Amino acid sequence: MGLDLRRVFLHAGLGEPHLSAEALIGGGPGWPGFNLIEQTLRNLVETWSRAGVEGADQIVVDGLAERIEREVGVEGTVLMQPHVGAWARVGG
Repeated sequence: MGLDLRRVFLHAGLGEPHLSAEALIGGGPGWPGFNLIEQTLRNLVETWSRAGVEGADQIVVDGLAERIEREVGVEGTVLMQPHVGAWARVGG
């Protein structure tokens, strides 16, 4: 919903929001972001399976962090999905 936040705030009558975006970026041996990717996918696969998403049971999550780390290598970099935030003052 990140890029829709401005429209949602305006349609809700909250005025012009202050928007920000933040993303994790990094790489190299042992970077914690690799594990974050694996854990995020693990949670998504569980949700997809419960929802009956076709192919969810074929996704191999175990070891994903190591596979990505190996693929990125020592000098590569990963940019995680940005998190978008918004806030506005109401009435003065």
